[in-house]
Amino acid sequence: MLSTRQSTQGFTLVELSIVLVIIGLLMGGLMGGKALIRGAELRGYTKDYETIRIALFTFIDNYHAIPGDMPNAEEVWGTDPHGCPSNAVQTPRKETCNGDGNRRIHSTVHTGATIYERFRAWQHLANAGLIEGVYSGVTGPNNENHYVPGINAPATPLDNYYAIQFFGNYSSTHNFPSDYGHIIRTIGGNTSAVYDFTPKELWNIDTKMDDGLPGYGRVIAAPRNGSCTTTTDPDTAVYPRNVKSRVCSASVKTGVIYD
Repeated sequence: MLSTRQSTQGFTLVELSIVLVIIGLLMGGLMGGKALIRGAELRGYTKDYETIRIALFTFIDNYHAIPGDMPNAEEVWGTDPHGCPSNAVQTPRKETCNGDGNRRIHSTVHTGATIYERFRAWQHLANAGLIEGVYSGVTGPNNENHYVPGINAPATPLDNYYAIQFFGNYSSTHNFPSDYGHIIRTIGGNTSAVYDFTPKELWNIDTKMDDGLPGYGRVIAAPRNGSCTTTTDPDTAVYPRNVKSRVCSASVKTGVIYD
């Protein structure tokens, strides 16, 4: 007679093996998907830099001035109705303020005609149709470093914002000494530079865009304190590609002449 007793058996080894294989495939697909997304972000970042650099030189050719620093911008696009230079209205608009025409996009908030030049630069480029969007041309509401995506600066693929700034001949405990001139870098909200890359990621970008050396060339790495680079000496520094954390930011020189 057939037994009516319910089976108390669990999973067999074969069934458990199948489940583990399926979990492994799912995890592998997830990790692979993250790698693909990250790769697309980094490619977009590199492409953006070249787009911005071309926009800068096209603007200079068309207007014989550097965006943000342009001394006759109000003649071209009208004077900001909220006033120049004391302006803190956040609404994106085409009306603008003049720069001082000294061929430098100031990296901090100054007085007089130079106020907000680093934000006016995005406004002028957009007004000229060289980048997408419409921008306010002024700092965000919190402080002089406040970048707001889509309001006063374009967003990056890495979840922060681009800045165009003049560094000139510059060195510090954070940066390698160099004639930076005008640079493009990423900014995080209310802060200054943000750390977007692992050393290996920035090495890849540096190799494709420049010479692969963190202390020389077009792409300069920061910080130079042993986390993003092996030494603080530009002659010996290399990227420690075994470090997995995002400890690097980059200043990319545009080549815009300022003298």
